[in-house]
Amino acid sequence: MSRKTAKKLRKRLKRYDISKGRAGDESLIPVGNNTLGAKDLFKEKGMYATSSYPRQVPVPLDTFHKYNNLYGRVDFEMNPIFLAEDNLRQLPVGPSGDTLFVLGFVAEAFKDLQAYFKKAVDSGRVSVEGSVYGEIHAMQAWDTKSGVHHRYNTWWEDMYSVFVGKWLDSFTMQKIHTFDDFVKAWLNMATKLGFQKPITRTAFLTSAQLNPRATGLVIDVVNGKHDDDYAKYIGFIRDPNFAFFVRSCERFGFYVDKNAPWRIYADITNPYMQEKLEKFGLESIDEFFTTYYLKASNYEMDNLKIRLFQMYDLFLKQYPDVTVLSPKTGPEIAASYVPHRKANGGIKTNITYEARETMTWEELNKRYSDEYWLRLFVYLRAVETHKPYDQREFDREVRLACEYMNYVGLWRAIEYVDKVYLHTDDEIYEQRTHDLYQKNLKKDLTTDDACDTLSQNINEVKDYRPSFYF
Repeated sequence: MSRKTAKKLRKRLKRYDISKGRAGDESLIPVGNNTLGAKDLFKEKGMYATSSYPRQVPVPLDTFHKYNNLYGRVDFEMNPIFLAEDNLRQLPVGPSGDTLFVLGFVAEAFKDLQAYFKKAVDSGRVSVEGSVYGEIHAMQAWDTKSGVHHRYNTWWEDMYSVFVGKWLDSFTMQKIHTFDDFVKAWLNMATKLGFQKPITRTAFLTSAQLNPRATGLVIDVVNGKHDDDYAKYIGFIRDPNFAFFVRSCERFGFYVDKNAPWRIYADITNPYMQEKLEKFGLESIDEFFTTYYLKASNYEMDNLKIRLFQMYDLFLKQYPDVTVLSPKTGPEIAASYVPHRKANGGIKTNITYEARETMTWEELNKRYSDEYWLRLFVYLRAVETHKPYDQREFDREVRLACEYMNYVGLWRAIEYVDKVYLHTDDEIYEQRTHDLYQKNLKKDLTTDDACDTLSQNINEVKDYRPSFYF
C-alpha cells in the first residue's frame, strides 16, 4: 500500500466523529499494515509507537521493547523457561465457547476484573453500545494449540518434513544406513538452519515462533488483528471505554499490551496480583518462577535424545531399505531379470535392498552416553549463538562441560553451558524483531507455509558453515 492509499484511509476518519481536540493532526494517525512497502511500514510503525497511545492512562506493556517481549519466557537471570502446565486453571467460558486456561492466581484476578466491569456497566459508568470494551470476556488464552509443547512439537515435525522432503537428495538418502548416519545428515541441515532459527527448546522459547499465551499469563479479551495499526487505533485506543478499561486492568493487576490493546498480561509486580500470589502460597517473585515454570536447559539433553530417536524411528518406517547397486559377473548376467547399464561402460548391475539399522530405546541409551548428548547440546547452542569457535575452542568447551558433569554433576554442567551460551536481551530482541517483520511470520503458519519458510531460511544461509564440527 502506497502513501497515497494511506491518505485515503485517513479520510475515512470523518465517519468516526473524532474532534480536533482529541485526534490532533490526522497525519499522525497510524495506518501501518502488512501491505505497505518496507519504507512506509517502518515509518507507520514508528508513528504508532510514538504518537498513538494516550499518556493519560497507566503505562502499557510495550512488547516490542527488548526485555518486555520475553515476559513469562525467561527468569530474572535471562534463562529461558516454560510453563508447568499442571498449574493451569480454566477460565469462565466466553462467547467463543473455547476452553481456555491461565495460571490459577491470574484466573482469580480476571474474575474480579470481570465483576468490576459488570458492576460499572450496570451502574451506567460504562456504555456497552458501540464499544469493544462494553463487556469483558476471555476470547483467547492458553489452550493446547498455543502451548509450548504443541508449538515445539509442530516445529520439529516441520523440520523433519523439510529434512526428508527437501534437504535429502537421492544420493544422500542412500548413505544413511545407521542412526549415526542419520544424525550426521540431520546435523548438516540443523547447522545451517540453526544460524537463523531455533533448534533447541531453549532457543525456541525466546523466538517469534512461540505465542505469548503459552506463558499462562496472557488473556485476549477481543480477537484483534496484530498487523493493522489503523484498526488498533480506531477500533481500540479511540474506543470511549478504553481509558476505563486500562485503569481497571491496572487496578486488578494487569498490563495492557501497547501493540495489541485487546491483550492483557498479569503483572506479578502489581500489589493486587501479589496478594493473589500470596493466597496461592507464594511469598516472593523468585518462588513464582520456581513454582510455575521449568528451566528449559535442565531438560534439553533428554529433549534432544527423544526427538532424534523419534525422527529416526519415523524415518525407518518410511524408508526402511537402502538401494544397493553391485556389478554382475558370470552367470548372474544371464540370470538377471532387471538389466541395467551404466552410461560410462555398459556394465550390468544387480539391484538389491539392504535394511537400515534399527534402534530401540534401550539400545540408544546403552550405545550413546551422556557425554554424547552433552556434546550435541553444546554444539547446537554454539551454532544458535553464533560462536566464532575453531575446532580446538569448541572441543575445549565440551571438555570443560563434561568435567563438570563427571566431577560435580549434570546440573553443574548445564549451569556452565547456560552461562557460556546465554543470549543477551539485545540479541534476542534483534532476532525476534527480524522474525516478526517477516510477512510469513505475522500469522499462524500452516504446515506447508512453515516448511516453505524453513526451506527458504536454509537456502538463505547455504554458505554458512562454522569452523568446528560435532
